[in-house]
Amino acid sequence: MPLTRYKVDKIIDGHMHPRDPEAVANRKKAMVGNERVTKWTSEHHRFHSPTYQVTLGKPEPGRDYFSNPYEVSELIDRMDEAGVAKGCMISLPPFTPDEHVKRLYLDPHPDRFVGVSWVNPDNIHRAIKEMERSITEWGFKGFKVHPAHAGRTADHRDFFPFYEKCVELNVPCWIHSGYIPYSTFRLRDDDPLAIDEVACRFPELTIVMCHLGWPHVDQALAVCLKHPNVFMETSAIHPFFWPESFIKFMNSILQDKVVFATDWNLLQIDDTIVETEKLIASQEIAEKVFRDNWKKILGPDIV
Repeated sequence: MPLTRYKVDKIIDGHMHPRDPEAVANRKKAMVGNERVTKWTSEHHRFHSPTYQVTLGKPEPGRDYFSNPYEVSELIDRMDEAGVAKGCMISLPPFTPDEHVKRLYLDPHPDRFVGVSWVNPDNIHRAIKEMERSITEWGFKGFKVHPAHAGRTADHRDFFPFYEKCVELNVPCWIHSGYIPYSTFRLRDDDPLAIDEVACRFPELTIVMCHLGWPHVDQALAVCLKHPNVFMETSAIHPFFWPESFIKFMNSILQDKVVFATDWNLLQIDDTIVETEKLIASQEIAEKVFRDNWKKILGPDIV
């Protein structure tokens, strides 16, 4: 396992997306005749390229996402090598809906993956039914809201029924915040300050604020510090680029609120664990960030 300074058993990676051959084929299929999807996909490809890794992500050097996707078994091998016991696998509509995550990840590997539902919010009644089915019938453990993807801020009323359903079903809600690499989406829709409004309106909702809220990290820290029900996860932003303010808060007054995640395969699991460990001040904090804080969110028996 890649940890060198600390010993942490049963690490949890709290943010992954399907990168298997079927997922890639679905995305290629969706590109045909759809200019917006083609543009989005080409920019996603750029985000995975070796030249782009000098900015935020750090994909595997020399690996082309579209021509050489990852088999599920390969991902599990990499988790094993890195000491990751469980990954939260988040569906990606329309290419990899909840059914995809259930069939390829949860059903054959229930001990390795947690399902996180993500459905198209445009038809709210249908989307709520799909979300509820995934959680109550298929065992998914949470739900994701992507404001910019939906063209709305996190505090838009269209999302309220989903937050209410999360509270009713007692599951956490991942909310994308901060950076979005696609030029077809608006950065302002992912402003982490909108999550402050959500947390005020839904104090019983457990919120996982994604991606450090970067570049608005200080605002995200303030939201996390203010609300007992808000946690901050580290996915998609390589530790090399973490602001000093975040590192200080993680090692002090927010050590019980920060959780490890990669956004696989935007970040490689082993490299991200090693680089995260370098920024953690103690064994106790390492155990919280890599495992125990996720157990507060997902339940004590999650690993």
